[in-house]
Amino acid sequence: MTSGSYDPPAEVITEGVVRRFSPREAARLVERSTEDLTERASEVGHAVVLKARTQLGVRETPPGSNGGVPLERYVRWFAPGSTPVPWCAHFVSWCHDQVTDRNRRVPWRSAGIVRAVRLWRPHVQVPLHGDFFGIGDQHMGVVWAADATARTIRTIEGNYSDAVVAVERRWPGLWFVRP
Repeated sequence: MTSGSYDPPAEVITEGVVRRFSPREAARLVERSTEDLTERASEVGHAVVLKARTQLGVRETPPGSNGGVPLERYVRWFAPGSTPVPWCAHFVSWCHDQVTDRNRRVPWRSAGIVRAVRLWRPHVQVPLHGDFFGIGDQHMGVVWAADATARTIRTIEGNYSDAVVAVERRWPGLWFVRP
């Protein structure tokens, strides 16, 4: 979102969460899974996962402020001088821009608006490594693994509990776009 006055309610962020991975556990799992999944992923999507993985553990300071490294690195990359704002879409946008042309622009309407990413491309029904996912227009992240049988995804998300974290979620009710 673009306004500092909106933060998704905690139940939106945690709804559908199976578990949150520790940074060490996530790094091992992401590395292992990306080796197995790259042939089915889009090239850009795979690169976004690799870039997002390098950000695991980045945290807001102070907690709950939308400030600190996320503000400086992800939000102000696109909006210099911005005040603290929710940054999940900025995180995905920053990862995408870092692995493409680093021109401080994205192919969707706005780097900081989840809805812009949701509307950018037709949705896919079965997510793959490298796809973007979202919860309505309120939160989003990057898929690094999907289990079609269990209908779960493993993700890297910015602004989840004030940090970049890896999470496992159930996918019913989520949307997916393929970069």
